[in-house]
Parts: sequence; structure tokens; C-alpha cells
Amino acid sequence: MKSKEALKKRVGQLFSVGFEGQIVTDEIKTLIHDYHVGSIVLFSQNITSKSQVMGLTAALQNEAKLAGYERPLLISIDQENGVVSRMPNDVREFPGAMLLGATKEPNNAETSYYYSALELKEMGINWNLAPTLDINNNPKNPVIGVRSFGETKEQVALFGSAAIKGIQAAKVIATAKHFPGHGDTSVDSHLDLPVINTTLEQLRERELYPFEKAIEAGVETIMTAHVYFPSIEENNRPASLSKRVMQELLREELGFNGVIITDSLGMKAIADKYGVAKGAVEALKSGADMAMVSHVYQDQIEALDAVVEAVESGELDNQSIEKSIRRLSELKEKYALKTSSKEAKKLSCEELANLFSRGITVVKKTTDFPFDGEANQKALLVLPEILNLTGIEEENEKERFITSKLRDTNYCWSEETLTAENFEGLIKKSNQFDLVVIGTINLKDTSEHAVRLCKELKKHPNLVVVALRNPYDLNYLPKEIETYVTTYEFSTTAILLALEGIVGLRNLEGSLPVTVG
Repeated sequence: MKSKEALKKRVGQLFSVGFEGQIVTDEIKTLIHDYHVGSIVLFSQNITSKSQVMGLTAALQNEAKLAGYERPLLISIDQENGVVSRMPNDVREFPGAMLLGATKEPNNAETSYYYSALELKEMGINWNLAPTLDINNNPKNPVIGVRSFGETKEQVALFGSAAIKGIQAAKVIATAKHFPGHGDTSVDSHLDLPVINTTLEQLRERELYPFEKAIEAGVETIMTAHVYFPSIEENNRPASLSKRVMQELLREELGFNGVIITDSLGMKAIADKYGVAKGAVEALKSGADMAMVSHVYQDQIEALDAVVEAVESGELDNQSIEKSIRRLSELKEKYALKTSSKEAKKLSCEELANLFSRGITVVKKTTDFPFDGEANQKALLVLPEILNLTGIEEENEKERFITSKLRDTNYCWSEETLTAENFEGLIKKSNQFDLVVIGTINLKDTSEHAVRLCKELKKHPNLVVVALRNPYDLNYLPKEIETYVTTYEFSTTAILLALEGIVGLRNLEGSLPVTVG
């Protein structure tokens, strides 16, 4: 029988943990030294600048060496790009999934994710918890939406596989998520347990298809979904804790031999029903190789100790633990020890801008579009107050005064943030402007003021509405709105390039990857 300390260090390898702060804290030192945790996941709270991240990841790896690790830590991040980005302002923005899907060229996804992964590798991050392979076939999905490449299984499979190839070509681990599918839900699993009432045959025909293609493309890891499928499991047991999903469906039927990681067990879909510690035991018992407990130090300690006790009592099979450790060790050998070439070619600023402009979509337009204007005309950009809407997104500082970065145009720009307080004032002064651009964010869920503003200004001769997230905003706008553009994300780069297209400085070439209207 292994000693307790040795067992803790075996079990710890099956955990991915996060921590608070931008330096190596006492808590993360304990998790590294006492438990030999296998992976550290970084969030925006850990990040202030590129150089700081490089210093942090180096310090974490050094701590692992001091603790006697045989192989480096796996350091991961949710860098889907677009609406889910953890990167600081001094790292370039890359397009998100639906914007890339709108380019209609899977090679664009491979290129974008490759160069984005090179940035991660340079900062000491060797695992990207992306891409999302959920099919966004439910327009009311509150958590996936533009994180998906589109609404058809073929589109998602093509672009998802291309993204995986790009990430892994940069010697960074890719993760296909959220197995077996989180697209057809109307509940955010950060807040509650979603239920997908589809038959197993329908699941095989549709949701599983992108994952099959990802496995064929060589994806190294797959993340499970905190979603309940009554056609597969009973008693509201989510996929992330289901032997039928992980062992029978993913391992046996689809033939996946890589690493299975859970989504964060601190999400309410798990934490409220099972508790984090019990969730970790159940996930590993059911076939997961790695349990993610991304927040709350006390939860992490309790989960680690619960798994140690489960192994000691025989509830958790020691043989399955060893199999998972082998899979994770092979993953580290393949990626954590690799470095990318310092001579790796960087994507030029114009090449990156072209990736965005190939996806930003002019859904409908007047004959006057683009509005190149005349010298010294006045233009107004109205941005929404609310930008982050789901649990996966974080409160990054969003850049304002975007128009100050515009190349020379004929317009003198003003920029406002729409609030309940300035709503009436914006209506009154809108007539002072030759061009008005209103940005919207998920009109289904956010302030009614944006819809009211569009209704009040619908007869303005040069009005453009830009959906800065879900393209479905068109469904909530007055039919009289004649010019409608969607960027699929609220990144500074996407907004800036959309404005350049609106005033005729570049072509916007995207095509909708979902059905709108």
C-alpha cells in the first residue's frame, strides 16, 4: 500500500486547479508541493500583461521542479478568442469561432488558431481549452452562441478540426468541448443543469459528428459538458459524471484514446447537486482522466482529499487512476517539453485584419452603403453598457474611444455608451450627426433601451446597427432598419474593422453561418 503522501501526489496529477492573483501564492505552492497537481488553469484574474504571464508561468514551472516533478506542469487557459479571451491588452486579438465560420474558409480557422497558439506558447501556456465544437442549433442558447462555428454539423466539424490542427501545429494541446454537445440548450450550466431531450440516434447523427471528426483530426483532449441527456442517463446525472457518456460513448463507440477532462466542477450544475468534492470522485469513477476545480482553494483541497479517500476505500479503482496518469504523462511528453521556434513567422497586422474582415458580415444594406461621407461630417458611435453575459466570460477592461484608432476618414467621430440616463439625450442630439452607428449586445437578454433607440432613429438617413455579439439581434429590430452588420464579437479589433467597412476603408466579406430573420 502506497503511503498517504505518495498517494496524494498520484491523485493530484488528475486535477486541474486555478488560483487568485498574479504571482505564485502560498495556496498554489501547497497544491504543487503537497499534491503535485497536474495542471494549472489561468484566468483573467491571473493576467495583467504579456511579460507578467511569462514570469508567472516560469515561476509555476520552477515551483514544480522544486517540488520534484518528473515532467513540467500543464498550464492551460480558455483562449477561444472572440467573446472568451483571457489575454491582456498588449497581446493581439484573434477572431472568435463564429466570425471565422462566417469566412466560409476552414483554412482561416487553422491559420488564426495556429498564430494565437504561438502567442500562448511564447507565454509559457501549453494547453488551450479550445475550440468549442457545440453546434449552435438553438438561437436562444445563452452560453454557446457565437462561441460556436455555426448551426450545422458539417460547418462545425470542418472549422473545429481546422482549429485543432492549427493549435496543435504550434505544439499546444487543443481541447474539443463540450462533449457530447452543449449547443441545443437554453440554460447556462454555470447557473443550473441544462437538459437536452434528444434521442441517442439524433445525438449520434448530429451532435457527435464534430467530435468524431475532431478525433480523426488527432485532438488530444476532450472536455465533457455539465448537461443531462435523458436518452443516455438517468436521475439527472450530467454527462461529465456519466460512465455511459465517457466510457461507452466516447471511449468505446467513438474510439477516443486521449485525455478526458471535466468542465469546472465548481459550476452550479455540479456544485449545487453533488458538491465539488463528490463531483470530482464521481467524474473520475465514471471515466474522466482529469477533474477541473478552477476556483476556491478550500473546494480544491476537499476534492483532492475526497479522491484520496475514495482510492483508499476502494471506491475508486487504483488501476483506472494509473491509466489516467499514463495518458497525462504521455501528453506532457508530447507537448509540455516542446518549445516553439523563436523564428516562427508572425502574422502581419494586415493579414490579421483580413481574417477579421473576411468574417464581419453586412447582412443588409442601403444603396448608399458604404457611407464614405464628405469632409468634416459628423458621426456618432453608440456602444452598449453591458458586454459580458455568461459565466465563461470575465470582467476584462473593455477599451472605449475605439473611434480614436480609426484611420483617416471624412468623419469627425463622437462616442457614447448607452445608459438609461443618457437615452433621451442621445435621441435628441442624433440629428446633429450625418452618420449614426448603434452597437447592440444580445437584444434578447439586455437593456430595452437599445431597441427603443433603434426604433426612435429608424428614419435617420444614415443609420447602421451593428450586432457586437449574436447576429440574431436582427430579429428584435424594427424592419425599417436598412443597414445591419454583425461582428459576432465585441473585440476592439472587430468593432474597429467594422467601422472601417461602414465608411468604405475596407471590404467586409462575411456570410452568415446561422439563420437570421
